[in-house]
Amino acid sequence: MTEITVKNLWLRILPDHRKPERLIDPVAFTAAFVLAPFIFAAAFFWVLLIPVVGVVLGAPAYILVAMPMLWMRMRRDEITKPQAMAVGIAAHVLSTLFAVVVLALIPDFAPRNFAENAIGYFFLGLFHAPAWCALFASLYIRWERDFYKQFV
Repeated sequence: MTEITVKNLWLRILPDHRKPERLIDPVAFTAAFVLAPFIFAAAFFWVLLIPVVGVVLGAPAYILVAMPMLWMRMRRDEITKPQAMAVGIAAHVLSTLFAVVVLALIPDFAPRNFAENAIGYFFLGLFHAPAWCALFASLYIRWERDFYKQFV
């Protein structure tokens, strides 16, 4: 045996540098990324205004964590709705875990009912994050121009 293969989770997450990368349509990406939360909130605002509040609460995590994760995923392969939903759940879990760890390490910034707020935010995001990312994938697939469907 001259070749040893490693079955590692990181090799599945990190981009394969041997595989050519896809071009990403910047207009379609930006439009779909910005409009997805607002379309979702407009469609479901009648549910006690929860999606409208979700836009305000989830925007930092959506922009700072989900956007780079979606970009990296889309550079490797064409994105589908289930893949985008998985990216959304992963981004939400990572951002919530980061916020909980930071607020636990710096208790002066944490509110008194910190645990209740964190649990509420976590469960609210478990529904919103995959929905936003799936809607993003739907809009991007629809708006992507043919020129950008090639590999570099």
